[in-house]
Amino acid sequence: MRGEDQSVSFPEGSIVIAEDISPSAAAVLEGCGVAGLVCEHASQTSHAAIMARAAGIPCVTDIAGLHGIFHGDEFVCIDADEGCVICEPDEDTLAIFEKKVKKQREYTAEARRTAKERIYFKDGRPFEILLNISSPKDCTADALEISDGIGLYRTEYLYMHSASIPNFETQKSEYEDLLRRAKGAPVTVRTLDIGADKQCPSIRSEHEENPALGLRGIRLCFERSDVFCEQLKALLAASPLGDLGVMFPMITGVSDLLRAREYLERAKSELRADGVVYNEKIRIGVMLELPSALIMADKIAELVDFASIVTNDLCQYTMAADRMNSRVSDYADPFSPAVLRLIHHAASEFSKRKKQLCVCGESASSPVSALLLAGLGVSSLSMSAPAVPYVKTALKNNDHDDLCRVARECLAMADAHEIRSLAEREFNI
Repeated sequence: MRGEDQSVSFPEGSIVIAEDISPSAAAVLEGCGVAGLVCEHASQTSHAAIMARAAGIPCVTDIAGLHGIFHGDEFVCIDADEGCVICEPDEDTLAIFEKKVKKQREYTAEARRTAKERIYFKDGRPFEILLNISSPKDCTADALEISDGIGLYRTEYLYMHSASIPNFETQKSEYEDLLRRAKGAPVTVRTLDIGADKQCPSIRSEHEENPALGLRGIRLCFERSDVFCEQLKALLAASPLGDLGVMFPMITGVSDLLRAREYLERAKSELRADGVVYNEKIRIGVMLELPSALIMADKIAELVDFASIVTNDLCQYTMAADRMNSRVSDYADPFSPAVLRLIHHAASEFSKRKKQLCVCGESASSPVSALLLAGLGVSSLSMSAPAVPYVKTALKNNDHDDLCRVARECLAMADAHEIRSLAEREFNI
């Protein structure tokens, strides 16, 4: 399976074993009978793995040589926590798996019982838990019941699932549907983030030797300003229906941000000329995923209402470790002291200016990372719905001063493994 056939279905409880799978294909596995996914060449921070986990599908990556071994009728167990695949397990092994599954289900049931509670630290300080979604249908009543709103709506999947570029009316309808479903809860929409492993058939670009460092995100939008302006107009036209925030990806610094805002003003001007009503006070934000942007957090914070750190890409660009390459995944460690120092710097600068700073990368979904990020000073976390109960269980009733103390100790350390061990020990996770 290469992950391009999105119409395929599987027998209930199937484990899909693939050489690789595209993010768009992984996004539609939910409801297709798939109980687990194994990818030979992907990494845990690849977009495909993220989309699978967002659908509640356990995912194991970087298991080479499996694709040619299986014929389709084997009994397979996978352990996504340990990253292992066992074919035709014996009775003893199966008993171990069943015991682990039972324990996990009990923990999950307890976590879900408290998932609807809002998070407050012992000093009364609130902490927001938001959702990452890729479609309005993900913004359900159940999802909103366990969260404080939508922290990341990925608009690129509307483009990736269409044979042609969605027009103004199609996009406007999509965003209106999203805002209606949110029922007044804040919704943050990321503008088109195509490039690297997220390719769109209707938006062709030249082959790049290193696409992660090439024309992606806001850079592609600047080159295809017609597509960018159409999206901005559709977002603005939908804005009266809710609390909308628009967030620009792949911002390198102030110049990119100012240029993006110029396009936003152009879109407003065109809507005014057409007599289209929009909300003048929509929230404006940026993705902080490049080290250059986090270093300039003081200047950027003065020009936006909020920002969101994408730890997956921040690790990739800080540590020069391709997030798609499992052979260098050890370098892309979210507990890297360099990454943590960048996050702490950005959190400090945004806090000084009383601006919101969220983390929406995979680190937000890990209980240990969530506690450390709260201690570093971020004001909210955004994650897929399946992760919410576990993160809330870890966060609730913590003393914020204790989290800050552990974060300071971690910032003084120089090794990612030592930092992780200290955090796990201090947080008892």
